[in-house]
Amino acid sequence: TLGSLDKPADVVPELQFGIEARMPWFASLDGLPASTTEDDPDPDGVVVAEVAATNHQHPDHETEVWPVEEMEPGK
Repeated sequence: TLGSLDKPADVVPELQFGIEARMPWFASLDGLPASTTEDDPDPDGVVVAEVAATNHQHPDHETEVWPVEEMEPGK
């Protein structure tokens, strides 16, 4: 994945594999409005907080209780 590379811009794709799983909207990504992370449209970080509040990904460590929301604070 790009996130695992030290210099992802240096690795230019040479082929596409597994295109049967490609989402049909991928081709339209370049046409979407865009901004940098530093140009977050919400300076108070509310958008990030909203995403975090709906994240149900299991943490990268063992938990005594799942889902985590049921855990006591500080555990």
